[in-house]
Amino acid sequence: MTDFKQLRVGRLARELVIQAYQATANFPAQERYGLVSQMRRATISVGSNIAEGAGRNTDREFARFLRLAADQRTNLNSRHWPRRTSDSWAKRTQPNFETEPAS
Repeated sequence: MTDFKQLRVGRLARELVIQAYQATANFPAQERYGLVSQMRRATISVGSNIAEGAGRNTDREFARFLRLAADQRTNLNSRHWPRRTSDSWAKRTQPNFETEPAS
């Protein structure tokens, strides 16, 4: 059992949540209950899976939850991609979630 807060991947997951909340703060109001909510939940799910996996007893179980976290990050990228490519406002103001969060 590992304290996920001490893991680098746990710290990066928390930073990803902060970036997602900051990035979506200025999305248009009509996106608030759709894309904004989905993106924020996806980032929270990344950290939740890392935390749950860190609490498991074996490396194999931990690895399974890390894969789930990676899947959620892919999910986040897929939700963010249309905004980044189709909206000049989004291109100017949104971070690229495909790269590691800024520390």
